[in-house]
Amino acid sequence: MALVKEASDKYPIDKKQIYVIGFSNGAFMANRLACDYSGVFSGLVSISGVNYADAAKCQPKRAISVLQIHGTNDPVIAYNGGQLTPFAAAFPSAAQSALFWAKHNRCEEQNLALAADQLSYFNIDLSYQVPASEADLFQNYSSFGNETDKLSYSDCRRDVQVGLWTMNGLGHAPYYKPDTLLKAINFVSKRKD
Repeated sequence: MALVKEASDKYPIDKKQIYVIGFSNGAFMANRLACDYSGVFSGLVSISGVNYADAAKCQPKRAISVLQIHGTNDPVIAYNGGQLTPFAAAFPSAAQSALFWAKHNRCEEQNLALAADQLSYFNIDLSYQVPASEADLFQNYSSFGNETDKLSYSDCRRDVQVGLWTMNGLGHAPYYKPDTLLKAINFVSKRKD
């Protein structure tokens, strides 16, 4: 939060458009920041990470836009929830995380668009697969067609929205298309692609 304050003090930013985005462990942190400082953040993008399993630990003071992005073949943070180790605390599924925010924001409408987008041209998980060359990447990992189902919740308090982008067949760290982050920011800020 000190970094957010420092940036707000140094630069002429719109304090109504501060977003927190995190990947993996950073997504857990981003969820925690949204839970604890919803008065500061207008939106959250959680990529390959989720919210608390215990909903009582997340008590946001206001509604914020949230986008959960997760691969169904994630071997690190399982799409359907689980534990990192047998002794670690359990974590919820990607769908449960999105639903928590939809309920908190009192969203009324739900829309599911199947195979709505392609977030990666390649079926590779960079957390444990490294292509030998660019030719290897294109020859062995190319993936054509839309793999991402987009579930959105709308008609929420404060005109926010919640989404779950399920990347079918993709893992923890896909080779994202260059515009994926922009699409995510546009979603939470309610801008058009």
